[in-house]
Amino acid sequence: MPGLSAASRQSDEELCRSNLRDIVMAFQHYATDYAGYYPGFFKTSGKNRTWSRILVTDTNYLLGPAVLSCPANPSPDGAARRKTASAIWDFCCYGLYAGDISADNWDYGKRVRGTLGNFARGAVFSESYTLKPELMKQPAQTVFLADNAKSTGSHSPNSYFAPRAFYQESAVNTLHENRANSVTADGAITARSAAELADTALQFSAFVNGNFEKEELAR
Repeated sequence: MPGLSAASRQSDEELCRSNLRDIVMAFQHYATDYAGYYPGFFKTSGKNRTWSRILVTDTNYLLGPAVLSCPANPSPDGAARRKTASAIWDFCCYGLYAGDISADNWDYGKRVRGTLGNFARGAVFSESYTLKPELMKQPAQTVFLADNAKSTGSHSPNSYFAPRAFYQESAVNTLHENRANSVTADGAITARSAAELADTALQFSAFVNGNFEKEELAR
């Protein structure tokens, strides 16, 4: 049984990384067609469009919603929603970096845009929000996509993360033996511990482990 459990964990992590590779390719294809921008959040005709919905149902850069959810996601409704296109907003457990340029007191305004580049465009959950990786000064160290999840609520898991958030739904989730699969702007996929996330350019200070016990890394 221990051997089977370890094999299952390894299988989940490998599938997670495969999912992320497909998503990265979709982001890159989207950027090629849209002046180098990655999809983020848009409001179209009164309807909210998250990056996941844009890539799957609006543009078809991803052929189905299944790859948007990590198989290790412990959200109680995650597995059931994983294959349901109409539930993309609810089940997506990979989070996109959310840096709000409209609020100078957010981490993006206070620290990120000055040191790492002003690469975010628009305000998250406003009329439009997107990222332009070519404006990042440290793309190989700037995480823009990662394992992310929320334990409860109608939007479980979440589609965005903030590296210094203090609430569960926007913290990166270390789903894989206390590591989170994360993607930097150069396309590299790496499993990182909380300490390793803290050493990236975004300097993560908040994360959630697979049991949703919130932890904050002291800095």
